[in-house]
Amino acid sequence: EVRNFLPAHIPLYLKGVQTAEDGVQAAQMGVRGIIVSNHGGRACGDAWGCLSALEDVAMGLRAAGWLGEGSTPSRTLELYYDSGVRSGRDAIKALCLGAQGIGLGRPYYWAAAYNGEEGIASLLDMLTAELQHAMAQAGANALGMLQPSLLSRAGNRPVPCAEVSPCLGSSGWKQQETEFHSKL
Repeated sequence: EVRNFLPAHIPLYLKGVQTAEDGVQAAQMGVRGIIVSNHGGRACGDAWGCLSALEDVAMGLRAAGWLGEGSTPSRTLELYYDSGVRSGRDAIKALCLGAQGIGLGRPYYWAAAYNGEEGIASLLDMLTAELQHAMAQAGANALGMLQPSLLSRAGNRPVPCAEVSPCLGSSGWKQQETEFHSKL
């Protein structure tokens, strides 16, 4: 309904998406981009982590052909992450999981409060150096080389929901779950 109020040339981005199903539905409704965010994470202490949500959304969009190699120019979607990025290490995690960019909120405020424009410039220099260092440790010398396999996991990752969601398709969820757990 929002699209009816805006001229067609103004792109729509949807912030706050946390599930693959919502991501695919947003893509089908014509948004140009999705911003995975939990809006500070303070509304629900039992919600799953935003990085897990990013991974779920990215997997769902890839499975539906909206993101990655299977997408076409008419089905290309931008995916961003905006939740608690405080360092280059945080940024590389989001980029490896499928985000094309990250948002910074509080660090900008803190840097500006500390030293104005110079504080913001120092923050960006620090984040860039940390990201470059984290990429070097992962063996990646370009952003395009970042992928989920470069991350080390402390626990299980989300099981792709493409097999259980009516908007993503349906096939052998139990088989994929069994295969996934047998690899652990």
